Amino acid sequence: MAGTRPAKIFVPDLELKYPPSEQFESADAMYWAYIEQMPRTIEPPRMTDPAYREQLREQFRRSADFAGEFVRRYPEHPSAQNILKNRWNDLCQWPAGFDSEVAEREIDQWLESGATGADWFEETIRRYKAGIPLRVAQLRRLEQPDAGGPPDMQPVLRSAEWLAGEGYVEGAGDLVVGAGHWLRQERMPEAAKNMLGEVIRRWPESEAAGTAQGMLKRLHGIIGEAFDLRFTDAASGREIDVARDFAGKVVVVDFWATWCGPCVAETPELKRVYERYKDNGVAFVGISLDLPEAQGGKQKLLEFLKEHEIEWPQYYQGAGWDSDFSRSWGIDAVPTHFVIDQRGAIRTTEARTAEQLEEVIESLLREEKPGQG
Repeated sequence: MAGTRPAKIFVPDLELKYPPSEQFESADAMYWAYIEQMPRTIEPPRMTDPAYREQLREQFRRSADFAGEFVRRYPEHPSAQNILKNRWNDLCQWPAGFDSEVAEREIDQWLESGATGADWFEETIRRYKAGIPLRVAQLRRLEQPDAGGPPDMQPVLRSAEWLAGEGYVEGAGDLVVGAGHWLRQERMPEAAKNMLGEVIRRWPESEAAGTAQGMLKRLHGIIGEAFDLRFTDAASGREIDVARDFAGKVVVVDFWATWCGPCVAETPELKRVYERYKDNGVAFVGISLDLPEAQGGKQKLLEFLKEHEIEWPQYYQGAGWDSDFSRSWGIDAVPTHFVIDQRGAIRTTEARTAEQLEEVIESLLREEKPGQG
């Protein structure tokens, strides 16, 4: 019996600036050509360079238009819906959202058409649309870095309310938390606090509200607070009590995940720092934001620890970004490093590099140990 032909997806009026002119022998041949040309990396430090932004904008627009031409030619392909989603992702690409207005027009056409897609698709495209005001604010900040005062975030809040009204409360909270994270990175702490407070006020029962509370905790200052953690080491099964087992030591706490490229890249440097200080009153603890065990997160963590010969204990939380402990400390990016002093108090959360870790460690080791002096 012949197989069922896949249903065509609704294709909006796509605005293609750089459509591919090549002819492909089949839909699958074009699909693999599309995969091959997809942009791979963004270098955030270079985003302040207008020439680099323009280069990146063209790169992502070409990828988006390749995706658009694919769904125009092959709307019945099994991957057409995902590739259309990829087009809108490229047009709204973080951290700039270069051509987000094009994506918004096309998404609006989809929504107004009454077309339906898979649940993940329906939620994703609404998240893209809701996130556009934040992308616009980010792009304006890049183009006008000396603009005084924080940007107007009311469009972001209105967009989040629209998303919540569509039934995606967690997405709305995530959007405003993301805005708060960006404002904190831009060194606008009061504006960040305001946005995070809006999450708690508008959607107090959401998981995003818990994340916002942790981030507010960090913004209001956690230096000097006691760091208390008890867990089972993922590799050895040993019970660890940080305050008890590492009393009198400097403790480096590394929030990380095996899926995080920068975390993996910094592993050799962390190992170097660990080897240098492990016999001199310094301990390390890893706190993993790897995926749930059912999705292979714990297995990947254990394999990574073995392959890279990482000796320090690891707290596998088992819920990725939704993990309660990391959320309670406002962890909104990895890697993040806390350094705990010999008295068990947090001394810094801003040691971003191995060199900065070494500076903090050296400073703490020069201080008198508890009970001395």
